[in-house]
Amino acid sequence: MSDTQTVRPFSCTERGLGFLHRELTHVGSQSQSISLAPNDILVVNSLKGSVDLEVGYSRASHKVDAGQSLTLFYPMGEWKANFQLTGEEAEVLFLRIDVLVLHSFLTGESGAGYREVMKGGYFPGGKGKSAEVITLPPQARLALIQVVSPPVGINSLKAWTRAKVTEFFALALDGKKEKKAESKCPFLQHGELFEHMKAFRAELISTMDENMTKDYASKLGISAHALREGFKRTFGKSVRDFCQEIRLDRAMELLQTTDYNVSEVAYQIGYSNPSHFIAAFKKRFGDTPAVFAAKKLGVKTK
Repeated sequence: MSDTQTVRPFSCTERGLGFLHRELTHVGSQSQSISLAPNDILVVNSLKGSVDLEVGYSRASHKVDAGQSLTLFYPMGEWKANFQLTGEEAEVLFLRIDVLVLHSFLTGESGAGYREVMKGGYFPGGKGKSAEVITLPPQARLALIQVVSPPVGINSLKAWTRAKVTEFFALALDGKKEKKAESKCPFLQHGELFEHMKAFRAELISTMDENMTKDYASKLGISAHALREGFKRTFGKSVRDFCQEIRLDRAMELLQTTDYNVSEVAYQIGYSNPSHFIAAFKKRFGDTPAVFAAKKLGVKTK
């Protein structure tokens, strides 16, 4: 039995949006691997036959039958999805979209930061879930077919594709009947991971020590790199910069509420070299610690 196939690699009409269309007849054993970035949402749409997937970040397996759609999202790092088509005939459309691009499509808002987007929406399936299968409404399936076979020329392709992708997500979400009125963009929160990031942030505030990142990551069962990347994407700054700010804020508090001199404050917040502390303090607050302390006492400085 021979295989015939139509394979189109991820094609893009604009940054942050791509498609992979595969159509096979007399399916034998056809498999492929897809690589994705932390911001990517992957939507697997089976138009004919079935698709078996294995997801790298969770090692979970999923089966998507004809007429179904599977949505996957993992914001903690790069990941892969391996898939295999099954059945006498199979047709699948993979839609890869950056979470910020999807947000702009669904809300009309452009320029939103990752932190704001993650705070403002809900990932499919509710808190803690990173995958969900739904049955495609007929109109949503039609929108996908129109993405695969656009009836427009190259000059109108970008606008057509954007409109059909927006239509697909709107119809798919409407079919679920799980929308919340306060949520503008229901694909953008991974609740369990966000809670981990908040807990890690609280530990950093308590310890002011970025070196605890490795141990905390081990407790979560992820790499220190993934934890640092997740923190930066959630809160908009690196673990190192965040700890630096916490330490300097603590220094300002000590200068305001205690009689410690500059060197003592430096040692209290973890600086072994007071001159490094003085430079960092001035960069953050605009004055040296001595000038700041003098202002607290009402002493005029030159």
